[in-house]
Amino acid sequence: MKMMKSGIVVIGLVMLLMLSITVSAETVTDGQGDVFYWDLTYPIGTVPTYVDKPNIDITSLSVVYNGDQVTVSMETAGPITLGSNTLYHMYYNTSEALYSINAIAGEAFATGLLRPELLAELTPAEIMEYQASYPDVIITGNTMSATFDIVGDDTSTDALWGNSMQIDESAGIAAGWWDYAPNDYIPYEFGEEDSGTEETNGDTTGETNEGTTTTNDGSPEPSTPGFETLAILAALGVAYIILRKRN
Repeated sequence: MKMMKSGIVVIGLVMLLMLSITVSAETVTDGQGDVFYWDLTYPIGTVPTYVDKPNIDITSLSVVYNGDQVTVSMETAGPITLGSNTLYHMYYNTSEALYSINAIAGEAFATGLLRPELLAELTPAEIMEYQASYPDVIITGNTMSATFDIVGDDTSTDALWGNSMQIDESAGIAAGWWDYAPNDYIPYEFGEEDSGTEETNGDTTGETNEGTTTTNDGSPEPSTPGFETLAILAALGVAYIILRKRN
């Protein structure tokens, strides 16, 4: 009887301990089969080509708080490949912190930082006490994750998204296969597959939409890429140069 009572007490203490640990989770899911081929020099309105590339096809992003730590994870439809031409990024932003996981050209790293506008408000003494978080990135099969020490006090979610890319080296660093999760974060303006031409008085004419002209055969004529596209292109160029130097 005493043994049974002792066992009940132990179980009760364990349950209380488990209840004292705060665990919360958030997940963003992304459908499979939405990897698209894109060249950053494509004009606005180009219709993308969708392909089957499970290694960069993001299926979910998750955030799990457990005590004073937070684990962020990305899952893909197939095994994650760390090669010289693949890139994976996941971003989780709170009201006070910016967390990210990155895998570029075979190297993975993670950072958890206080938002710059909040860091600028700290006194020199507070800056000395401030601790950023740089955990190891764990990649197993189709999952990439990192567990951070929580940065800041307010953990309200501001943004949770990710993207992946496999560079088409035969076409240059500006072209490749992409996926975004969720798709709302895709920075390009796609055309519709069923978009065509209008007929006026029996004549077929091209249509102009936000600076992009569609010819009679449905193919867009070249136009100047936007500022965001140029910025991404420049970043990829720098990364590619660095990778080539390392190799």
